[in-house]
Amino acid sequence: MMKSTKLAVLLMSIAITAIPPMFTSCSSGNDDEEENYFPDGDNPNDGKKLSGVIDGHEAVDLGLSVKWATCNYGATSSYNNGNYYAWGETSTRNSYYRDSYKYYNPKTDRDNDLMNNIQGSKYDVAKNWGGSWRMPSKAEFEELVNKCLWKWTTVSGTNGYKITGSNGMSIFLPANGEYFASEKGSKAGIWGEYWTGTFKNTTDFYSHAYALTFTQSKKNIDGNYRYVGLAIRPVTTSAFSSSSQGGNTGGGSAGGGGSTSYEKPDIAFNDFTAYQTKLKVVYKIYNKDKAKVTSAKVYYGTSSNPTKSVSATVSGVLITANISGMKKGTTYYVKCVATGKGGTTTTGTTKVITNY
Repeated sequence: MMKSTKLAVLLMSIAITAIPPMFTSCSSGNDDEEENYFPDGDNPNDGKKLSGVIDGHEAVDLGLSVKWATCNYGATSSYNNGNYYAWGETSTRNSYYRDSYKYYNPKTDRDNDLMNNIQGSKYDVAKNWGGSWRMPSKAEFEELVNKCLWKWTTVSGTNGYKITGSNGMSIFLPANGEYFASEKGSKAGIWGEYWTGTFKNTTDFYSHAYALTFTQSKKNIDGNYRYVGLAIRPVTTSAFSSSSQGGNTGGGSAGGGGSTSYEKPDIAFNDFTAYQTKLKVVYKIYNKDKAKVTSAKVYYGTSSNPTKSVSATVSGVLITANISGMKKGTTYYVKCVATGKGGTTTTGTTKVITNY
């Protein structure tokens, strides 16, 4: 029997202060009640920012060659399956048969060749996210499989893998199944299937491309029929945007005659634990030594402009708030206001939900 999760997951982040209105984001969910990316509150990468927004979409640095999106293309949460696409197609369909595949040629009864690697090309739907977002390659999925810890778990009723990098950061890949013929999500909850952007040369009558396939007991990267609808988890090579606004104030330094420069807090939503009537919300400070955060509040409410607040605890790089008196199975919005020696920063709002 699979261990049931005690966490709800981040559904969608809506940036109000520093992120454009069209921002859509998903965050990975932890399956252990008290588990954080860095349980000791210390970033082992010397303050390097390991998660954040890139071109309007949330990404995580797992210590690999690319950063991974926290949700599938077309999804609004890390545990949502998202859209299904045939390889090289950039729109969805109601059925996935070979004769309905856009690149099937009935005159030759063969699939047309596109290119060996479509990631970043006009055949790559993930390119629509902008910037350097694209489909992962076969090699990048192999890196994800071979260099990360994979743990089968259940998040908000969805089976899948929590994948943790050597730096402690993680993403969640739902067992989304596939869209074959007219059956959407076939084998969902048992199988996970994700396209790479890499073509597989075969002597088989049907054309193939490499895809990641996994169950609770195995993981495999091999060819799949290109006309089958699979999920896409985008990757990027771009850097994270910073919420720091660079506000500085002068202050006396030890010994006199000098000044110390401080920055406004650079903070972002990090994690949360959901219960039926309460929430534990955690934010992370990315410039702890330069911001010198002295106090913080977390605002919450059922509207996108939350007005109720609770005082938060500042410890190391983490800001933690415990919110009680909430309704079960209800969507709430939260944001953090942190004050330090360099000024005050207000984050965008994050959409969360309490347990049923």
